[in-house]
Amino acid sequence: MHTQSGLHYSVRLPTYGRTLGYHSPSADALVGCTGTDVYRFNLEEGRFMTPISVAKNWGSSTADEVEGVNIVDVNPRHGLWSFGLDGGGGVVEFWDPRSRTALTRLNLPTSTLLPAQSIEADSLAPVQKLSITAIASHPTDGLSMAVGTSSGHTLLYDLRSPTPFAVKDQGYGEPIKNVDWLRGGGAQEDAGRVISADSKVIKVWSKDEVSLPRFACNIN
Repeated sequence: MHTQSGLHYSVRLPTYGRTLGYHSPSADALVGCTGTDVYRFNLEEGRFMTPISVAKNWGSSTADEVEGVNIVDVNPRHGLWSFGLDGGGGVVEFWDPRSRTALTRLNLPTSTLLPAQSIEADSLAPVQKLSITAIASHPTDGLSMAVGTSSGHTLLYDLRSPTPFAVKDQGYGEPIKNVDWLRGGGAQEDAGRVISADSKVIKVWSKDEVSLPRFACNIN
């Protein structure tokens, strides 16, 4: 924990941390880690709260494939928590801060995003697993969400529907490192532009014109 003057406080976690989010109404720092626990450290009380356990009550063996929580997103409009999981077939779990169990989960279309040979059982080649690597809630409308995957795709969702309304292939098959909604300058059309980045390229594109990127910048 840092302030403008420097290091303020340090916290030791039971396992390796991967991502960090902050829920301002409760002053909870949400830490996604290796494994299926999300640790909650309350900054007001200075102590750990009861951790959140993801991938529970799935009723299938895919829960055993979850290796950790890659990304934590807190919706700035209504505070919904979204956890992007590593493994498990490409799943985002949604939690209400007031609830002890997950509200629901979003299963990405694995068969569409992964090559056919990657989802077939082949003893000669490792099976590619789909993971969530980036999430960004829309800063103003409270309903739109961008999800980046390990397959190099960015999917745009309306929270009222389990089907993406736009899918963008980054083009290199590299995991999406970061995704966000472009805003600034007061332009109305900025609300519909998305910026996505992998290890090779950064793209800025419109959610209504997913086939034609507005801008692309290669990373050397």
